[in-house]
Amino acid sequence: MDYMEKAVAYFRSGRNCCQSVFTAFSDVFGVSEAEALAISSGLGGGMGGLREKCGAVTAMFMLAGLKRNGYQAGSLPDKKALYDDIKMLNQTFEDKFGTTCCRDLLVKAGCEVKADPSARTDGYYKVRPCERFIRYAAEVMTQYLEKASSIQ
Repeated sequence: MDYMEKAVAYFRSGRNCCQSVFTAFSDVFGVSEAEALAISSGLGGGMGGLREKCGAVTAMFMLAGLKRNGYQAGSLPDKKALYDDIKMLNQTFEDKFGTTCCRDLLVKAGCEVKADPSARTDGYYKVRPCERFIRYAAEVMTQYLEKASSIQ
């Protein structure tokens, strides 16, 4: 199963957007599924239901940090390199969907915006646009990781 399908499967099993993308790639970094699900659990719904930054985008940022192994305190070049990657990932998603704000993504799709989690039903999956965002974020991360691996 590729990462895009894996991420969508996590979402379809009831996980949030951040959990779905982050956990799909967790094995690449030696993070267990249970750890990945716990680490990313509060970052769905646009950061804990605040409907701010899309959880799929947040997951991309977290994965970029793992790929770069963070940065050493005081290392401005390493910090800049990571921040440049974050800006690129953010722009790539924004270019595709017009925004990285969870609330705005939902409104554009004609969905009701509420802070509390919604029950996962067939009706939920039919109208919710999140699966598209998760799939795309996983696709972008697959390309990012392949490119980063070829540079090293």
